[in-house]
Amino acid sequence: MPEPNEPEAEPKHTTLIFIAVTASTTAVAYNSLAVITAIPEMKAEFDMSLTMAQWIMNGYSLTSAVLVAAMGRFSDIFGHIRIIVLGMVCFLLGSLFTLFAADTAIAIGGRVLQGIGAAGILSTSLAILNNAVPEAKRAAAIGLWGAVMALGIGLGAVIGGALTAISWRAVFTVDVLLMLPALVLALRVMMSMPPQTHGVRVSIDYAGLVLLVLSIGPLTFALTHGQETGWTATETLLPLAVGIACGVLLIIVEARAKAPLLRIDFFRRRRYVAGTVGMYVAGMNMSMFVYFYVLFAQSPDGLSYTAIVAGLSLLPFSMAMLFLAFGVPRIPAVANSIWLIPAGMAVMAIGYWFAHRFSSASGIGDTWWPMVLIGTGLGLAYVLLPRTALSVLAEKDAGQGSGVINTCLFFGLTMGIVIGGIVSAVSLRTSLSAVVAQLGLAPAEEDQLVQMLVHGSPGQIEAAFERAAASGSTALKQATQVAIESSFGDVMLLAASISLVGAVLLAWLLRGPPNADQARSANGC
Repeated sequence: MPEPNEPEAEPKHTTLIFIAVTASTTAVAYNSLAVITAIPEMKAEFDMSLTMAQWIMNGYSLTSAVLVAAMGRFSDIFGHIRIIVLGMVCFLLGSLFTLFAADTAIAIGGRVLQGIGAAGILSTSLAILNNAVPEAKRAAAIGLWGAVMALGIGLGAVIGGALTAISWRAVFTVDVLLMLPALVLALRVMMSMPPQTHGVRVSIDYAGLVLLVLSIGPLTFALTHGQETGWTATETLLPLAVGIACGVLLIIVEARAKAPLLRIDFFRRRRYVAGTVGMYVAGMNMSMFVYFYVLFAQSPDGLSYTAIVAGLSLLPFSMAMLFLAFGVPRIPAVANSIWLIPAGMAVMAIGYWFAHRFSSASGIGDTWWPMVLIGTGLGLAYVLLPRTALSVLAEKDAGQGSGVINTCLFFGLTMGIVIGGIVSAVSLRTSLSAVVAQLGLAPAEEDQLVQMLVHGSPGQIEAAFERAAASGSTALKQATQVAIESSFGDVMLLAASISLVGAVLLAWLLRGPPNADQARSANGC
């Protein structure tokens, strides 16, 4: 049945809608990993610090995390077609801003616009296909949509690496080339088949949306900049306190709201909790691995790969995810595959354990099989967790439930880079402080030099090396290579620990039959 707020698509529009939706979601999927391979080149061109480079990813994922659930509610009022068109416009403008960025601020602003666009596209694309495609062809269309999404994510890093070899701006050129024709087609459909609102008044939980922004945003800012500004500094403690306070208030307000943005009652179902927690952990692990691996792979003190080789080296990881994306959906029932979820987390933990041993001497033969293990675990998580979580919700709640799952995923992607960045910075500072202490500098100068080496831009780091050389030291560069290897290894050990805890937690949440959850779903509780 078509959605009540939009008329059924005419047959002549079905193909146009399908092409527009799949092209736009392909751009979003491809963008998620392709941009990571471009960050080292962007960091060098704009002379970014490590903290600012993190915002190239966090500006995108954080915005998507905050808005993806709200966009679903907006589509109930204004129509799915209008919201996906808005998403396409924002994503296209964000791509153009970043493509022609002359400094870091414009590049981050463009990424924020892309995040707004991604939220609009991801929150409506499946609903549009469900409404536009005839029932006899619906399953095939949605399956093809899922395959295209998986292909975009799976090959994003490889394509991004190849394009970055030309220029990092080429990565965003592809975004434009994919999104522009999709927008033209969607506008054509919207003008010839305007969305209609239904007669029922649909409210928007503005209080929940504001509190979600004020909890996730300041918390992320404090954790990202705390290592640089100091954990006891006012500019760290104030946003941290605001984020925690608003997070607590968000739970209270949403539990009492008549039409909440985040349905707290969904979390009474163990399998739904497993889905949201699992997607958060999977998002953390995805960004923690790909982001820090790409930095390590392209670092002169790491694997010393070019951008294209770094992208190609991720192919085993991508192909494992892609294989699972196509293969696992063929398993007919959720009950038959529930054990694969904690098993996948455990496999991921093993992969991260072996990845922590990567060094500047590692070759493709040393790295490909841990990547297969990591990709296998993530592939199982991304395919099975949403399906498991939504299986215990009533059909009328599937859209809102999916929005919360996507929020957890995007927030996990953000926190993976943030927490990984904290561990990396602590590891670098610990390793380098001992070497810098031997230079005979005053304590204040020692601290300033270590700060430059850990948090500085490429230009500042080079100046730090020159300063050390002037003090008669030739050991600092060698110590930096060891420190970078150690910091990457520590981040991978953190990912292994998180995966192992996730495996145990999910095994506990998914224990036993889902009868109680299904009973609640059937009763609409």
